[in-house]
Amino acid sequence: FSRAEKAETARTKAKHESFAHKVKAKLHDQKTEVVLDAVIAVMVLANAIFLGFYMDMAPTDGTIGPWIVIDILFTAVFTFELGFKLCLHGFREHFLGESRWNNLFDAGIVLFDLTSLAISFANITVNFSA
Repeated sequence: FSRAEKAETARTKAKHESFAHKVKAKLHDQKTEVVLDAVIAVMVLANAIFLGFYMDMAPTDGTIGPWIVIDILFTAVFTFELGFKLCLHGFREHFLGESRWNNLFDAGIVLFDLTSLAISFANITVNFSA
């Protein structure tokens, strides 16, 4: 590489690092966290309503219908939220910081939901093969 190419590469790298730093700073802003927590709270409420309907209206003949798709969407949102917060705060701050008990509870629920989905898929596989 020539000096000009090296200098251009360094400028581009610095530009991207400053952009990443700005994005992380914006996401780490208290207002952004409050908005994210509010959106997730609405999703938790919607998931609770979905579970109520599912318990009343789920088919009893072993089929799953659209229920599994909706369950996958909720699980994906909650898993994304957990991953996003882990990236934002880091593992140590997230699970050992001030809100550790809430975060451990959230992670436990996400893990339980992922396990429930895995069992549902295993059951579907068994039902299709029988």
